[in-house]
Amino acid sequence: MASVQKFGRSLMLPIASLPAAALLLRLGQDDVLGKDGLGWTHVAPIIGAAGNALFTWLPLLFAIGIAIGMAKKSDGSTALAAVIGYMVFKGVTDAMSPFILTPADGAPQKLINFGVLGGVIMGLVAAQLYQRFYRTKLPAYLAFFGGRRFVPIITSAAALVIGVAMSFIYPAFDSVLTSLGTWISHNAIIGGFVYGTLNRLLIPTGVHHILNS
Repeated sequence: MASVQKFGRSLMLPIASLPAAALLLRLGQDDVLGKDGLGWTHVAPIIGAAGNALFTWLPLLFAIGIAIGMAKKSDGSTALAAVIGYMVFKGVTDAMSPFILTPADGAPQKLINFGVLGGVIMGLVAAQLYQRFYRTKLPAYLAFFGGRRFVPIITSAAALVIGVAMSFIYPAFDSVLTSLGTWISHNAIIGGFVYGTLNRLLIPTGVHHILNS
């Protein structure tokens, strides 16, 4: 339970940025500051883009926040490892997309998108690898890459393997998650009961934020 609660507390760091993102995105809409609101047609798109940028990079924010929160005695190298890990993970899954997701004739290529879950996984991986390797000593001719500098290197290698492996399970993951979400949203009473019950049960652990996402 202590580990799960620590994980829940780690989620709060990226989640704290969501109100700012939501406010900026909402203010940038047409009916607030845009053409149907105050008429600031040149200002509203800029403010909306600022908010949308935070939502676009939300998985990266989760990767950083979880890596910092989960690793003991974490420092900047933990966050750097999480950033590098997620970038490699995202690059690998994008490159794997043409082999996993075959588009219909004439349709654009869809990309593998684990969303926030990808950031959560890479944050956990970066935290664990930091704990394991931040004191690693290498031979003298490689000593510069030892210790904390070794963590981003080993994290990028792990992200490569994880990205490839998760790409193969993505079709099943996407199908199950989409079907579950559709079932809950189309069954107001039973679906609402299932979602609400799970949400309340997970609140003591702090992991209910993952369910919300």
